[in-house]
Amino acid sequence: MPHDLVEQLPRALLEVSLLLGAAVLISLLTRRIHIQLTVVLAMAGLIATELGADLAISSLLTGEGFKELLINLFLPILIFEAALGLSTRIFMRNLLAISALASVTS
Repeated sequence: MPHDLVEQLPRALLEVSLLLGAAVLISLLTRRIHIQLTVVLAMAGLIATELGADLAISSLLTGEGFKELLINLFLPILIFEAALGLSTRIFMRNLLAISALASVTS
């Protein structure tokens, strides 16, 4: 690991902890007002980037391995979470459309 990344690691860990804490608070709020958590978290991320949040973790996430990290770690977690919340009846009703969209290749 390059020396400057090692120096940024404590700040990045603190930022991740604060972001996770904020996500938990947002989760509690969204349960109370019945809004989708993923929508609110996405909007919070967009607002934070538009306000110019200079996070140390952003420098750690740039690089060649970040794309693979997203695809191999976060995407399966998001798909699994969406599958848990899916009604079987709605899934079966839309099975033809889902199959058609899943099998289209470019």
